[in-house]
Amino acid sequence: MNLILGIVCLVSQAQVQQDSSHLPLPHSAPFDSAYYRSYVRKVTGRVFLSRKYTSLSIAEPGGTLKYRPNTPPNIGIGVTYRVLTLNVAAGLGFFTPSDNGKTHSLDLQSHLYFRKVSVDLFGQFYHGYYLPNSAFSGKPDLDYTRPDLHVSFVGASAYYVFNYRRFSYRASLVEDEWQTHSAGSPLLGFEVYYGALGADSALAPSLIAADSSGRFIHAAHFFKTGPGVGYAYTLVWNRHYFLTGGATLAGALGYTREYGVGQYDRFGFTPNVAYRAAVGYNGSLWNVNVSWVNSQAFFTGANAASAYQVKTGLYRLTVARRFGLNARTRRKINAIPQKVKDAITP
Repeated sequence: MNLILGIVCLVSQAQVQQDSSHLPLPHSAPFDSAYYRSYVRKVTGRVFLSRKYTSLSIAEPGGTLKYRPNTPPNIGIGVTYRVLTLNVAAGLGFFTPSDNGKTHSLDLQSHLYFRKVSVDLFGQFYHGYYLPNSAFSGKPDLDYTRPDLHVSFVGASAYYVFNYRRFSYRASLVEDEWQTHSAGSPLLGFEVYYGALGADSALAPSLIAADSSGRFIHAAHFFKTGPGVGYAYTLVWNRHYFLTGGATLAGALGYTREYGVGQYDRFGFTPNVAYRAAVGYNGSLWNVNVSWVNSQAFFTGANAASAYQVKTGLYRLTVARRFGLNARTRRKINAIPQKVKDAITP
């Protein structure tokens, strides 16, 4: 999509502002202000460059087919205040190579960082892929394109942040907090995903080896769910510069159904892997960072030699600044939810 309207979503629980001039927000979890500071009572504005993706890999006896979407980078602006974030972005289509075919996509990703819990929501629908390997195109210097190949992927994960009093995901990835000292936290959670992929013909190119299972499969559906564990850590030096990294591993029970000349079903345990990273500068007013969020779901086919991997995520370069509000403006903004409620209540 050339125009991506950012999703309005809840991106944090009410936070505590450690400042004697402000009262704590209701239902906020306490935190150690010696490790990070919260600026939830300020407006955080941002400009960003980002790129979302959902790719498909098919493992074959002779190698792995890595289908990629041909999606443009996006430029956008956004704002965060208290529990609300709005980002709006537009695609830079002139950066998209024309010889890789066209990808039509609806990519809905929400990465929510509450004080105690992080939540990832996925709703991706992609149509049109290419293989960066001219051997399958039959023409020199051309990639193999599959305008008929489509991938749908929906799911969610939620992880409890045990050391939320000293570790803040929001400082690195939402930009309305400031981690001033290094800290980390174990993570414990649960994941659930459903996906479907298919094409008008076989998933594998016709030039692939004759023993490839992909030559006989044109579609597959999968469902998987299970618990996961992980760890996240932010390294801070000189109070302002940070490097954040986190990873989770889920052991998921999965079910796969492939479609070819018949239907082929398989149950089994396969892993889900997710990781996120950010590096940059943070302070009382400015946050500049480069971040990466990635999730990988694996599932096996009926043929033990075949396996699929759906990889989804985003890269983002962000420049954010925090702005204070006077008491009158804050009262007007805080009154908006009640006005909306009154307007829709019969």
